[in-house]
Amino acid sequence: MATAGFTCVHCSKWFRSKIGLGVHMQSQHREEYEASIKVPKSKTRWSAEEIALMAMSEANFLREGRSLEVNSYLLSQFPNRTREAIKGQRRQVKYKDLVKEYMSKTLVSSGPCSADLDSFGSASSVSVSSPSSSNLTTSL
Repeated sequence: MATAGFTCVHCSKWFRSKIGLGVHMQSQHREEYEASIKVPKSKTRWSAEEIALMAMSEANFLREGRSLEVNSYLLSQFPNRTREAIKGQRRQVKYKDLVKEYMSKTLVSSGPCSADLDSFGSASSVSVSSPSSSNLTTSL
């Protein structure tokens, strides 16, 4: 028997080409073949809430005076998303406008800011705390 070639891991049958082994796997070991394929079934879509949360995270990050490595920061905040997905979302005009909106809604730039989202993904109230005042809550 020749030493060069391809062997089936399930039944030890030998094939001269990788294509031959692939055809054999598809016809004789269908379940194992389909289990070995790692192709995502569909892309996960961005929800309005997720986009709003990412825009708020970016606005807070930029408000702190940090502008380098925004993608890396957002990747750490959204581990279920890829860097390319985050970059693609940040390129959208709608997303950029949302970040600008959250940046302009800052009441006190030195204090931490948190916003409550309504069902449409927009901020319904903003809570700001600063050393000079107790918690301020402003309804929008």
